Amino acid sequence: MKPKPRRYRFRDGSRLPQAKAQKVGTRLEHIRTRHGALTADNVVRDARPAKSPLHPFFEWDNRKAGHQYRLGQARHLIRCIDIIEVGPRGTAHRSFINVKPVSGSDYIDHWKVHSEIEHRKAAVKQFLGELRSWLHRTEGFEELAPERHAIAQALASRKRKRKTA
Repeated sequence: MKPKPRRYRFRDGSRLPQAKAQKVGTRLEHIRTRHGALTADNVVRDARPAKSPLHPFFEWDNRKAGHQYRLGQARHLIRCIDIIEVGPRGTAHRSFINVKPVSGSDYIDHWKVHSEIEHRKAAVKQFLGELRSWLHRTEGFEELAPERHAIAQALASRKRKRKTA
C-alpha cells in the first residue's frame, strides 16, 4: 500500500510564503530520503541549482552571504516546516527534529523520533533541558510567573517520580 502524501505548511510567524510550503516540505523529505539524513549542508547543496524549488529561499550573492550564512538559512527553513496531521483536529507539528545527542547536526523525521526509543529518549532529555534553560532565562519576569511555576512543579514532580521508580 502506497503511503499517503504528507501535507506541509510553514510555522505561524515564520514569514515564509505559505503557498510554497508544500513544495518545500516535499523537497526536504526527498533530500532526507536520498541522503539518509537531512542536514543543512545537504539542503544548501540541493538548493544551489536555480531550478531547485529551494533556491529562492537562499541569498546567493557571495558579497552579501557566504556558505555559513546559507547553512543558517537552511536550518531556519527546516525548523519552519510543519507537517499537518490528517484527522479530525488537523493538528500541525514540526516535520523534522534535531535531536542533538543522537543525530549530531542531522534533522530526523518526526515519526522516527516518536517511534524509535533511542531517538525518543534523547528528544525527551533534550526538551527537558530546554525547559530548564527557559526557566533560567526567564527568571525575574513576573509576567511569566504562572507558567514558570507550572513548569518548575512539573519538572520537580517528574524528578520525584523517577527517584521512586
